[in-house]
Amino acid sequence: GLALLGLGALIIYARACRRAHHEHIRAEHKAINYLNIAGSIIVALDSSGRVTMVNQAGCRTLGCAGDELIGRDWIETLIPPEQREKTRDSFQRMMRGETEPFASLENFELLTKDGSTRLTSWHNAPIRNQRGEITGALCSGEDITQRVQVDKQVREDAEHQAANYINIAGSIIVALDSSARVTLINESGLGVFGYSRDEIMGEDWIETLIPQEQRDQIRTSFNRLIAGDVESFAHLENFELLTKDGSKRLTSWHNVPIRNQRGEITGALCSGEDITKRVQIEEELRDHKDRLVQLAHYDYLTKLPNRPLFQDRLKHAIAQAHRERSQVALLLLDLDRFKNINDTLGHPVGDQYLKVVANRLRGCMREGDTVARLGGDEFVVILHKVSSPRDAKVVAEKLLRDLARPVYVGNNELKTTTSIGISFYPSGGGTVEELLKSADIAMYQAKEEGRNNFHFFTEDMNAKALEWLALETDLQQALDKGQLVVHYQPQYDLSTGVVVGMEALLRWQHPTRGLMEPGHFIPLAEETGQIVGIGNWVLRTACAQNLKWQQQGYTPIKMSVNISARQFQQKHLASSLDKILRETGLQAKHLALELKESIVMEEAEAAVFTLIELRCLGVSLVIDDFGLGYSSLNHLKRFPLDKLKIDGSFVRKVTSDANDAAITAATVALAHNMGLQVIAESVENETQADFLGKQGCDEAQGFFYSPPRTAEQCTELLEKLKFE
Repeated sequence: GLALLGLGALIIYARACRRAHHEHIRAEHKAINYLNIAGSIIVALDSSGRVTMVNQAGCRTLGCAGDELIGRDWIETLIPPEQREKTRDSFQRMMRGETEPFASLENFELLTKDGSTRLTSWHNAPIRNQRGEITGALCSGEDITQRVQVDKQVREDAEHQAANYINIAGSIIVALDSSARVTLINESGLGVFGYSRDEIMGEDWIETLIPQEQRDQIRTSFNRLIAGDVESFAHLENFELLTKDGSKRLTSWHNVPIRNQRGEITGALCSGEDITKRVQIEEELRDHKDRLVQLAHYDYLTKLPNRPLFQDRLKHAIAQAHRERSQVALLLLDLDRFKNINDTLGHPVGDQYLKVVANRLRGCMREGDTVARLGGDEFVVILHKVSSPRDAKVVAEKLLRDLARPVYVGNNELKTTTSIGISFYPSGGGTVEELLKSADIAMYQAKEEGRNNFHFFTEDMNAKALEWLALETDLQQALDKGQLVVHYQPQYDLSTGVVVGMEALLRWQHPTRGLMEPGHFIPLAEETGQIVGIGNWVLRTACAQNLKWQQQGYTPIKMSVNISARQFQQKHLASSLDKILRETGLQAKHLALELKESIVMEEAEAAVFTLIELRCLGVSLVIDDFGLGYSSLNHLKRFPLDKLKIDGSFVRKVTSDANDAAITAATVALAHNMGLQVIAESVENETQADFLGKQGCDEAQGFFYSPPRTAEQCTELLEKLKFE
């Protein structure tokens, strides 16, 4: 009986062992299946470096079957001879418990069965038994050969494209290394200095092109730039340079630092103009110009511009204001009761009085403004680039005060008042005749109201001017009082649905008018010049906020900031932006600048260099509101751009207007052919979003995804998306 009981126990034990063995085999098969379906290369090594397992991805990459590798020395079989000793040393150190030497292998070459090499990236970890002893290593790798080749080709294409941009520029463009040796020079530079490319490349720019007496000073300034003092070498005006034949050329230069990926200054990019001929011509004409102009265009009595010259200047002022979208103010002055002086004291006394009036008018003018005599006792003043009606008001009040003071001619104390009518381009007319007529109407209105005052063209304009003045005064204080705020609108990748960027949008929390959209005050800021300071504040605020999100652990995104026409026209834009990036600590690759297409197309030659300067900083460049202006993709290919933003007026009608749908689809296709990304704005519904996605549009923003939000609300959005 006991024997049978013992035999039964043995049978039960044997069955349990068999089940455990089968479970172990099934677990091993499952693990092997997991490893084989992995996209990465996976190799297991024993403590001597021999292959104990390799998955199918590894076999495909190395070009051999698994049984060809099992049991073979991994280092002797797969590592190029020149790397074997170092690799074996690192592997053995891992086997001794020193994990770091063999933990990661980047850009690591492996030999395939046919003798070719593949570039790989590896992460390795020790294998331990149940007692914690290291018995081998588990290695996971990626074949990065194709990716590295593509990256290399992209870099080479980008460098070739940049060289083309530089060579088509009309300006002289030279790049210098940290020792002031020439690393790049365009065709314009070779033409001016007379050197071939082989003769000048690698030469010391200062020793080769700068006159002896100026070399020490320029060397000092250049070295200060390399050390970080960017402004010391930013501008060189009326600067003499030597050509190959020893002659001198007068030039004007703008220079910016070149930085590597770590932000270190490694050289300078210099853009210059040869102004020699222009200066010579100006000197030749200067001696003749004054006398000829005086005879043809000035009033014989007062020496002020006469009517023909006034009309010509006003015509040019209107044309300039049209190009720059600015205003011109025209002030028409009539001396009240001047006829009494001529009638009672005679014309000689009246003429002397008019001379004094002319001198006082000159004393009230800004440089560049015009005061002219139309005839009799009528004078006119042209105020160029008027920021607001307040500018005209200030000048008019000053004129009234100065012209009201007594004038002494012989024994006569003469005193008159003045009535002034004010008109503006474009609201008061688009031609010389229309502006004069508007000012004349306003001047007679001033006389009807009692003389010795001024009047705007219409009551409606007067009311608008007063409102404009009040808003201008408030805007001057808005920044200091902390009333300006930045909201952010998320930008989504259409293929993944992930937030990849934010657009910074300015708002004004006005104390009485509430939250104001930019359309209500940005034109005023543009006209008054306040947009430059406000724009820099927006840039600094947006950069700091983006860095803050990164520091809070959110995936880095690109911050888009709009650049106004006035900001873009600054000579020091790149230097100012470089300073803001350094002060906030944001890397340039996380910032995108949005520019309206009309800004870059208006002065295309100057725009090319400005865009190259910005590109050298590492920021992205986006054309905003594409499709509204007069440019085309063919024109835009001259510029080093990254992305186009399709204007919302097209996006809103892509599902209802066949023409807008066709334009949008064509824009996406052509932009991609040029290597540009495309983002659509003002996406308001799912139908529009689906259409854009089907056309291959890269990114989108709009109320369908999210309205503009405060920084705090965007932080909540990013936090929410992190867990989705």
